[in-house]
Amino acid sequence: MAARIQSLRNGIDPVDEMSRDDLVIGDVVAVSSLDGATTYNWTLVFAPDGSTATFSGSGTAVSPGSFTVDLVGPYLVRLVVDVGLLTQSTQYVRLRAKTTSLGLCLVAAGERRDGSGIIPVDVSAEGWANEQNENLLKLEAAIAGSDWATTLMVGSNSGGSNPTLTPGDVMVFGTSPAAGVSAVNQGRLRYSQTSGSFQTSVNGGAWANIGGGGPAPDDNHQFEATVFPGNTINSLWFAPYDCEVVGVRVYGQTSPTTAGVYTLAVEDLDASNNILSVATFDLTSLTAATLTTVALTGTGADLLLSAGTRVRFQFVSDNGDLVATGLYTQIIYRSQ
Repeated sequence: MAARIQSLRNGIDPVDEMSRDDLVIGDVVAVSSLDGATTYNWTLVFAPDGSTATFSGSGTAVSPGSFTVDLVGPYLVRLVVDVGLLTQSTQYVRLRAKTTSLGLCLVAAGERRDGSGIIPVDVSAEGWANEQNENLLKLEAAIAGSDWATTLMVGSNSGGSNPTLTPGDVMVFGTSPAAGVSAVNQGRLRYSQTSGSFQTSVNGGAWANIGGGGPAPDDNHQFEATVFPGNTINSLWFAPYDCEVVGVRVYGQTSPTTAGVYTLAVEDLDASNNILSVATFDLTSLTAATLTTVALTGTGADLLLSAGTRVRFQFVSDNGDLVATGLYTQIIYRSQ
C-alpha cells in the first residue's frame, strides 16, 4: 500500500498528499495515513531551529496525533508504511508557516528532487530556485520601498535616508515598509539615559535593555543655604531641560540645633508635587560634616520635570535660638 499523508489545520482544512504554507504560530496540525497498512512509521524529520514541536501520539499508529506550530518555518513530516515488505512506501510533506513580516518561505533540511528521492512529495523540478528567488525579490522590494522618515519614526525626524533622533523620539519597525505598525507585530527602539542602554519593546511590552555604552554622568546643582533663625528661606532652582530628579542631598558643617523645628521641603511649584518622601525633612537630624541623602517620593512621575519647571527649596525655622553653620543643598538630575 502506498504511503499517503493527510494533514489537518486546527481540526479542519484537510490537505491530501501535498505540502502546505498556510500555517501560523499557534496552529495545531494533525496528520494521518489516508490508507490502511501493515505498519506505520511517522517521523517529524525537520522543525525550525529552537522549536519544541513533537507528535502528541504514537509514531507507529495510523495517526501520530498532532504537533503545535511554535516557530515560523518548515515542519517536514515523513511516513513509511509496510516496513520490510515488498509494499514498503515512503512519503514526505512539508507543512510551513511563512515569516510574519514579509511572508518568506524558509526551507527544510533534506529537501531535494534527484535520484535519491523527492522530498517533499510535491517539490518541483526547479527545486528551491523559484521560492528563493521570490524571497530575494520580496527583500529587495522591502529595502527599496523603505522610507525611514515616514515609516520607521514616531515623533520629530530629519527625513531622508539618514534620520536623526531627537529627545523623545522612538524608532518603530512595522510589519512592512509601506504599512503602519500592527498591534500583533510591533517593535520599538530607544536609548535610555537612566539605564545607559539601548532598549527594545515588542508588541507593547516593557522596555528591555539590550546594551549600550554605559550611563551618561548625572548633572547636579548645589548652593549654600542661608541660615536665618525664626524665619523661612526659599531658594528656587529651574530645570534646565526635560529631566528626572534622581537625588537630593544636604550638608551641614555643624549639626543644626534648636529648641524649635528646622526643616527642609522640596517642591515642584508648577505641579504642586512634593519631591521628597516626606512633607519636610528634619535638618536637626544631620550628622556634622556629612553629605546626607534625603529620600525621594515613591511616585516616579513626580520626579519627571519639564524644562523650566520651578523647584523650591524651603528652609523653615520657628525659633530664634537656631544654631547652624555651613549648610548646603544639592539636586541631582538626568535627562529623561
